[in-house]
Amino acid sequence: MSENSNNKERISEKLSSEKANTKKKGILPVIIGIAAVIIVIVGVIILTQGGKSKDTASEQRNVVVNPDNLDDVLDDLKNQKTESGTYEVTMNTTWEFEKGDSASTNAYVENSTSNKNAVYFDIVRTDTGDKIYESPVLTVGSHLEKITLKKLMVFSMTGAMMLAPMSAMAAETVETASPAEGTQNGTGSLEGYVDKNVFAVVLPTTDENTFKFTLDPQGLISASKDSGSSKADFASADVEEGATLLFKHTDGSYGSKSNDLTAKNKGTSPVDVSVEADATNIDSSVALSSSDTFSGSDPAIYLALTSGDTTNAVDTDSKKATFEASLSGVSTDNYQVKYNSGTSKYEYAIKDSVADSEFPTVDFNLTGAANTDADWKNVTTVGTVNVKWTLTAATDVAPSVKTTASFTKGTALEIPVTLGQGDKAAKGVTVTATSANAANATSGSYAANSSVTYANGKITIATNAFAQAADSSVRYIKVAFSDKAKTVKYITVTIHNA
Repeated sequence: MSENSNNKERISEKLSSEKANTKKKGILPVIIGIAAVIIVIVGVIILTQGGKSKDTASEQRNVVVNPDNLDDVLDDLKNQKTESGTYEVTMNTTWEFEKGDSASTNAYVENSTSNKNAVYFDIVRTDTGDKIYESPVLTVGSHLEKITLKKLMVFSMTGAMMLAPMSAMAAETVETASPAEGTQNGTGSLEGYVDKNVFAVVLPTTDENTFKFTLDPQGLISASKDSGSSKADFASADVEEGATLLFKHTDGSYGSKSNDLTAKNKGTSPVDVSVEADATNIDSSVALSSSDTFSGSDPAIYLALTSGDTTNAVDTDSKKATFEASLSGVSTDNYQVKYNSGTSKYEYAIKDSVADSEFPTVDFNLTGAANTDADWKNVTTVGTVNVKWTLTAATDVAPSVKTTASFTKGTALEIPVTLGQGDKAAKGVTVTATSANAANATSGSYAANSSVTYANGKITIATNAFAQAADSSVRYIKVAFSDKAKTVKYITVTIHNA
């Protein structure tokens, strides 16, 4: 049996007290099986009784409705008057019969108690026009079950059955008084919202040994390794030659710089990075030096934060060092809208195909040294240094662009440019390029190049750019920002043959 056979469909329509404007319904299939007959019904012609007796109703039942005469019948129905109201018929849409002449096992039609009139209906075969069922008048609240067809339905074909309910047809009301008005509410809803200003950062990964350091102003570690009787911690480790303040690295080696820590921006919002080294807990017996070149014989150490070419020493008065950097936001080209069925919300998420190299990063470390001319015999405690990093959504961001690129002839290359944000932002960009090899970026001769252009946040190197350049040669692009600081950046472009 069909899963839909027991589903009931409620059909309701407001009918005019003057006339009903109706539309033609579609042709609905009759499905014939080998051992059973199934009639699929989607619509019904419901004829209202309007308070007439059953006998009167029978006298009016003289029209068989089929696709060819439906319009004529509907025109006649327009002139019939019925009591104004809403007519509801509850019925299932698939009727099943064990045999063509047996009662249906599941047919059901009900004239709702909310109606004011009695109703009746006909069922006809649209392939032959034969009327195969005439219902009795259904008074308000009554229903039909175990419906038996008037004629046998055992035939090897797919027919069609038209059932067009008057109560489900569009109704028309004619108003004769002026002004005539109508109204209908439409409720709006917000599908969802995603915040495309995404703050998403990856903090540096550390352990308890990251900034733990050992002072060796007398070079005891290297000397003992040379003698073959070194301490077990250093016996098989690589130790930086000449280092007097040593950090242990994750690979087991020791050196004057700690492991690099990396802060990464994976969000669309620019990020400010602030790093502070606090040496206030260094023992008073050990002085702090602002340089790694010492004078005098007092025990002293040098500590500094470094990042790239930037080195900021711990101040001898405040005993702190700070370092600041800005990370541009990730291009929105690397993000997409997704629907999360688990949370039933939309999300703005990074595409799975985005390489890790697309995310802006900054590296930093702690470096140090000890005074080799000092007398360290009375020093028993050195103390600790604390390094703290903070990443915040930026409000004022300077313009930026990456400073290296690899270009293959014949393949266009796009380089993202960030104009910055807030008070530090640039209003525009001027791009020029060198046409010949130069010793370095600042010594090159720059000129406008139609194959190297800026538009919509990207520098584009066209397919035909640097056509005469040798393989693996270098050209430079000068990027001049129109910000308050008049920022200038240089991009080193390595060129490769196709």
